[in-house]
Parts: sequence; C-alpha cells; structure tokens
Amino acid sequence: VPESLAQVRAIILWEGEKEESHPRIYTWEELILLGADVPDSKLNDVIASQRANQCCAIFYTKDDPRGVMLSHDNLTWVSQASCERLVLDEQLVLVSYLPLHTVSVQLTDLWIPLCCGGTTYFAEEDALKGSLIPTLQEVQPTWFVGPNHFWEKIRSIWTALEHKARLLPRMIIGWARGIGLKAFQNVRPGSVPWGYSLAKKLVFQPARAALGLGRCRLGSFGTEPVNLDTLEYYGSLDLLILARYGVNESCGIHSVALPNAWKKRSSGLEIPGCKTRLQEPLSQGSGQLCLWGRHIFMGYLGMEKETQAALDENGWLLTGALGRTDKDGFLYVTERGEGSHIRTFSTGETPRRLQTEDLYMEI
Repeated sequence: VPESLAQVRAIILWEGEKEESHPRIYTWEELILLGADVPDSKLNDVIASQRANQCCAIFYTKDDPRGVMLSHDNLTWVSQASCERLVLDEQLVLVSYLPLHTVSVQLTDLWIPLCCGGTTYFAEEDALKGSLIPTLQEVQPTWFVGPNHFWEKIRSIWTALEHKARLLPRMIIGWARGIGLKAFQNVRPGSVPWGYSLAKKLVFQPARAALGLGRCRLGSFGTEPVNLDTLEYYGSLDLLILARYGVNESCGIHSVALPNAWKKRSSGLEIPGCKTRLQEPLSQGSGQLCLWGRHIFMGYLGMEKETQAALDENGWLLTGALGRTDKDGFLYVTERGEGSHIRTFSTGETPRRLQTEDLYMEI
C-alpha cells in the first residue's frame, strides 16, 4: 500500500503490530518515540509563529471536491460564539461517535467543548453497530447530536415496544404522549397542559433514561431533513430535538434553535455576530441566503475563481440556498436556488429541494 501512496509521509497503526518493517509505517508507540528528543522550545516556537488569519484546517466537500480553508480565527471565534448562544459551560458532557472529518462534527465534539471547558467521551468503534446506547446510558450526556437515521431507528424500536405492551401500560403511554404532544405544540413557551407532571414521572423520564438522555438539555438532528411527524413523536415524549443551519464555508453553523427560542420548521436564530441577507427576494419573501461574519471561510484551496464566485466584495457568502427570516429573526431554509456556488452542506452532502410544508429543516 505505501508504494501506491507516494504523497503520504507516514501511515500510523492505531493498534496492533506491524507485519513487516517499512520506513513509512509506524505503530502508535513508535510515533510517540519520534518526538522524544525534540525540545519543548521547538514546539513553543511553532505555536508562537501561528497567526489568527492563517489556515487552521481544510475540509473537503464530497461530490464536487473543494478544499474549504478555515482560519484559526474562524474556528476559535465561532466556538466561543456558539458557547454563548447555547449557554454552555464546564457542565457540558457529550459523546463523540461520528467521524471527525467534517467541520460540523469537529465543532460539536472538539472545538466547542475545548472552548467552554466541557467533557467529551469517545464511544467505541462499533458505536453505530449497537454499543452507542449503552455508552449513552453510562455517560448521560447533556447535549446529543444524532443523525436522522438514529432518531428514526429509535422511534421504530419504541413504537414496536408500545405495540407489544399490555393494555394498561399501553393506555398510560398513549395518555402521556397526548399530554406531551400538547406541550410540544403549545404556542405559549413555559406553559404546560394539565397532567404534565404526572406524565413526566410515569413515562417521559423513564423513556429518556432508557435512551441514555436523562440529563440531555440539548438534542439536535443531522443534516438531512426531518419529518415534522418524527419531531412531534419525540415532542410527545418530552424530548425536544432542535435544528441548526450551516455549511462548510460557515464552519458548519450559522443559526441554531434553543429550548427557549425555537419555532417549527425554523433553523433557529443567528449566532451572535453573524448576519443574514436575502439576495433578490421573491414575491413570497424568500431569497438567496447570504451569510456574513467571522465564521466565513478564507476561500477554496487553489480555486480562486470559485472563491470569487462564492464571496462578494464585502465578504458575504452566497450559499445558493433559498430561505427567509420572520419578524422575530428566525431563519427558514426553503430550497436550493438555481446557479448555486455552494454545492455541499456541512457534512459534504449535496443539497436538494426541501419542501417546508412537511419538513423541519437543518442543512
């Protein structure tokens, strides 16, 4: 394999032993020993040479490969701003189980906890094959970001268990879910229907504890559209799953919904310091979403023409997505516009037309 990867400087074996000696293959222990004789002063000199406007990380889009260059300032600023918007501190606990090659996952699992002093637990490598729930039950995270198929899978399991339950438990669960749905649909924040406290004790708390989300204050979903029906299902179990909007070029985040500031089908409010503009708004109030702030990328690696097409002269990012904002500042993403320069979202997925009538959006 090394001979076919001429540009790869080294291959590191995370675990296990080498089958044969090779100058570019190292075990983890051998890698650590490489730096044993390097003085701390050399590392300190490298750290001191870094500048805020220099490139910190490059994330590649998927179908139309472009190297999105993000600066040290991009990532440190958006991490601090996200902590302020989400009101996060050292009490933050989360479980990292998704690949870290995307900016949105790195931001959630690494940068934000580093900024606020939170704790990240790393799940086993077979997390998505069955060990994630036991890990959640052990860790009890306060924030959990789940891909959409995770929420759909858990829903199908719970629904099957409900159907298998005996009549009395099934009736209690149905009654409690009715109370929870009323609370979810209540347009007056902070008010709950009669019977909510009892439903919470009998059904909501045990259900969340079984999922490992008994302490979860923030629940978020992934980059695919989520059916409103699915969100209402979890809302009926007193579990609010919130949205955020962002693209690679905005460090994976621009707006986010909060437990005390959210609306159905909305992607929440802007992160403090970010701005949104609608270019060429249509008659129904939607227009191309343009984003601005210190989280906007430096440019595409080695692609000056594409960079100029994505950024205007004032630093506004032209996303190509269509959206609108309401009178309270909530952002709604409706669909991708024609002639988009931004061809992928924060996980490298290709955007598609999104029907706002049926879906609660986060791109």
